[in-house]
Amino acid sequence: TGRIAGEAFQIIAEGLSNVLRHSASKRAFVDVRCEGGSLLLKIGNDTAADGLDMAEFTPRSISERTQELGGKLFVERRADGYTVVSATIPI
Repeated sequence: TGRIAGEAFQIIAEGLSNVLRHSASKRAFVDVRCEGGSLLLKIGNDTAADGLDMAEFTPRSISERTQELGGKLFVERRADGYTVVSATIPI
């Protein structure tokens, strides 16, 4: 629906804004997929550029927006040096 598309746009925009504001990363990606009746949004960035061992975090506003849509949020620190925020939203 239009509402879900608008909310997905806001989640992606906020995720990319967070990468710019809170990391030294020069690489980021966005992946948008429909899988099994859900919209899957992944926003990731190369955390190796920071040179820091960052603590675990949950992006508060993205988490709240995802929960309001009945979805779930997961943050993964991958072995390849990327941090990936994944939001799964039912459609």
